[in-house]
Amino acid sequence: MKFILVLLLGLSSLQTEASPLALRDRVATFLKKNVMGRTQTLSTEGTLDADGVSYLVKFQATISWDKLNETEEGLTFQETRDIKQTSTELDKAGKPVGQPINTDREVVREYALRPAADLLSGMTTISKNTLEDPTGTGFVTMAELSADDKELYLYESMAGFSEASLDGKNTIPVATSSAATLFLDKNGKLQTHETLKFYKVDVNKDFAREELHRFNLAASEK
Repeated sequence: MKFILVLLLGLSSLQTEASPLALRDRVATFLKKNVMGRTQTLSTEGTLDADGVSYLVKFQATISWDKLNETEEGLTFQETRDIKQTSTELDKAGKPVGQPINTDREVVREYALRPAADLLSGMTTISKNTLEDPTGTGFVTMAELSADDKELYLYESMAGFSEASLDGKNTIPVATSSAATLFLDKNGKLQTHETLKFYKVDVNKDFAREELHRFNLAASEK
């Protein structure tokens, strides 16, 4: 199964609580107050090198958050991304070669987290991808709040790897990880600062990861 390389937007330890559900309640309160029902925009570009070939990747996304549900075990919520993306091969001088490869798509991510020791942890799965079959794409996810409950930290690492393509033809095994901070700015607008890393996976060497590129991303509420 082939997956087009995507940028995604996109938690570690929490303060120790007397009750595990207190962790859920704090995160749920933050999400209700600051995240749910809001829409953000993100725009970035960068160069990715894969198997000796360089590509200029241009990425834009509209990000919305909804469907928060508190359960007996934890909480679930959903993130939807309307993505506009192109990848253009570059020659050795860094100039574009040929036409950009368009990989526009809509991606829906489902979060399911529960208290575990002093943090919230779980999985994030992709339930919809209008470009490719998302079956089997998942991310180990953890969440924590700052001591003053004004920042939410999300940490994700892809479980396994996916077959990604930049040129629309050839694929390579890749994985991603990210660390994001969600907070309100002085004007009450939702901001997300994220470091997103892409790795090439060596399936013949215990799935060792070699970092290809990292993006420092910033998504802002409209």
